[in-house]
Amino acid sequence: MDAHLRTATSRRRPQPPAPVPDWSKLSRGDAVRVFRPDGSSMLGQVDMLALDRSVFWIIQDDGGGRVMVCSADKPRVLAVSRKEIQGRKTPVDISIAQRT
Repeated sequence: MDAHLRTATSRRRPQPPAPVPDWSKLSRGDAVRVFRPDGSSMLGQVDMLALDRSVFWIIQDDGGGRVMVCSADKPRVLAVSRKEIQGRKTPVDISIAQRT
């Protein structure tokens, strides 16, 4: 029966990664797009992270400066490719989301 399950599973299309419930996977220098609850978004690179990962700062790619992103504001955060930041191309399918 295990062989049957493995065969059936291997035929399925790969699923995108599930959202991570916290920002533990973020690192300095990561390219991210942050969607705010009001519908606006910003694109940039992670500059610093708080030790508890409840807050991080990004440097916006559009020259908008450095912005603090706080988990209490319930933003949605997606990891993107560096190409998207440099050329604003299609994001990769890796997502990191803050959900509470």
